[in-house]
Amino acid sequence: MRQVNSYLREEFHAIQELLWRSGQSTLFGDMPARTETPPDPPDACRVFGSLILNKVAGNFHITAGHSLALPRGHIHISAFMSESDYNFTHRINRFSFGDPSPGIVHPLEGDEKITNQNTMLYQYFIDVVPTEVNTFMSRISTYQYSVKDHERPIDHHKGSHGIPGIFFKYDMSALKVLVTQERDSPIQFLVRVCATIAGIYVTSGLVNSFVQIVINILKCKYLRKPQHNNVIVEKPLTATETPLLTPVSLLQQSEPVTNIQPLDLISAPLQNTPDIIRSNSPLRS
Repeated sequence: MRQVNSYLREEFHAIQELLWRSGQSTLFGDMPARTETPPDPPDACRVFGSLILNKVAGNFHITAGHSLALPRGHIHISAFMSESDYNFTHRINRFSFGDPSPGIVHPLEGDEKITNQNTMLYQYFIDVVPTEVNTFMSRISTYQYSVKDHERPIDHHKGSHGIPGIFFKYDMSALKVLVTQERDSPIQFLVRVCATIAGIYVTSGLVNSFVQIVINILKCKYLRKPQHNNVIVEKPLTATETPLLTPVSLLQQSEPVTNIQPLDLISAPLQNTPDIIRSNSPLRS
């Protein structure tokens, strides 16, 4: 609890994160154990109760000496008391404004101050903020507060004047905090579900495509073997390697020709062939 109180005082926090949490319920919880156990029997005062406050700035305090009412306030007569008669070491178990409600974090609960000096002045400066919490199950009007503390020893010889004691100075805020629990409509819920499913589908498709590309690249680089069966090597021919064109080589290199009509050399004599001698004798194979 003391660590939570220290965090609430020193660190920035959001109201929606710390205000209404079931895990921070302090209404029915136990207070942390004492850090130091005095060896002597208990001789301290236990103060408990409630006060009705107006919504204006004010203070209430605990100090030594008899109180004397005056027209503009009151004073405490402690001149007849010895400094060894009082010590303002204290521990705050419960401190809240408004009706008790579970889940509200009260920074002063569990705070503990221990001192060996009898003339110590402890001051708590409290800012009280009205708060209304609306949930699906309940509606509560309460108060939350922030606090800053200051302590110093009273020594009139050194110029540190004042009255030793415990002083709580509070001030009411003009603003009100409204905490409302909301829930998305069914249409918004369906839209979010569809968007989530579509995003998963698109992402899985992209990952699958990327993996396929990587696999194909690895296959082409490491698993493919060189093939030399259909490789044609072009090499220029020299004069001695020039092939001779003979009737036999022409017949071997030429492809068989089909569907050739027979040529009637007798009925169709050759024309315009002065280099060829005409003959009426049949061709011999």
